[in-house]
Amino acid sequence: MLPQIWKLIDTHTDKRSIMRAVAQVWDKDSAEYADIEMAYDDSFKGHRDQWRHSGERYFRHILGVVTIVLLWLKIHDADVIIAAFLHDLPEDKPDNWTIRKIEGKYGKRVARLVWALTKPNYIRYGGKTVRHARATVNKVRQGGRLAILLKLADRLHNLLTLWGTARKKHAKIDETTIYYLPLAHQHNVLWQELHLAIAEQIKSTHFDDAKDSEVGHEEVC
Repeated sequence: MLPQIWKLIDTHTDKRSIMRAVAQVWDKDSAEYADIEMAYDDSFKGHRDQWRHSGERYFRHILGVVTIVLLWLKIHDADVIIAAFLHDLPEDKPDNWTIRKIEGKYGKRVARLVWALTKPNYIRYGGKTVRHARATVNKVRQGGRLAILLKLADRLHNLLTLWGTARKKHAKIDETTIYYLPLAHQHNVLWQELHLAIAEQIKSTHFDDAKDSEVGHEEVC
């Protein structure tokens, strides 16, 4: 299952490939195609100066989420695809992309979905606390089933591309298990994929832990 998802992600890494996939659902002359292309361009420009910890362009994450939603889950709802492109802009670029701006450009439905995926301000909850994690999930729930679907696709891609120390990986795995797997099971969306991704990361993290332990032992000796 995960190899098939990876194949889709790895073959849709630029505008030409992703818009070709969009054209399989919406005619190139349609309003839906034009709006999705506009969302691609807005997201690409908005995230152009961002990079992930792995050294990869951040926009590759956006394309990964869109690919999972459009090609793996086969969600043929233009507003959902647009929201997938825009979902991180208000959080990452709040000075340039407000929910109000998204509503004015793409409509209330898209804005509502993006709002649901935009995390609450950390300061109100004293940082990345349990209270903040719960508030984030509650906000996603308020957005309805489609917002939940988008968030789960986002989380799946994050797990597939998880990067960092074993401690950070453990934290992401725990957060997924506590807050997002129940959502996935409740709505019967991506729960198998998330379980498999978690299992792979646990295996990888245990290997990293063992390797670190061996290095530490050698240094002591």
